[in-house]
Amino acid sequence: SPVIRADCRIRLLNFISAAPVDCPVAVIFGHAGAMNWAGPAYKDVGMELTDAFWRAGYYADLIPSSELRDQALRVDADGNIWFGRQRYAAVVLYHPEFENATTAGFFQKAVKGKTILYRVGDWTKNFDAKAFDGNAALPARMKIARDINACAEAVLAELRQAGIATQSC
Repeated sequence: SPVIRADCRIRLLNFISAAPVDCPVAVIFGHAGAMNWAGPAYKDVGMELTDAFWRAGYYADLIPSSELRDQALRVDADGNIWFGRQRYAAVVLYHPEFENATTAGFFQKAVKGKTILYRVGDWTKNFDAKAFDGNAALPARMKIARDINACAEAVLAELRQAGIATQSC
């Protein structure tokens, strides 16, 4: 009937938006590590971690570290991390094994910003599988989480403490 059709159309208005979904969290996964079948994080791009944020009401972008090389990710003059028009309240570097040293340089630029920085997984080898102390090359203010659950809990606590509201769809 026309009434039901009108009701359906009105409900669809809730799904129209002029802007992309606001994702306050980014999980940047080590692209080389996730693609290395002999590595400890093969095929692990951090989907469980992003799902934990989504379940808690904080949308999260899942971004390969290759976007750093392509300069799609950037750090502004204030040290905040951005991807396009999205500024992140928190960024997790997920399994950075086999990354280039430029990845550490990117995060060093973010040292003075307000973006909360976390890391999951050790970084002991560079892209050429040569010994590299990536853990030490990253900023001292980047916190370390022992696993996905600890990371999600810690980041969620910091987001709540910062007064960042949850979202629902």
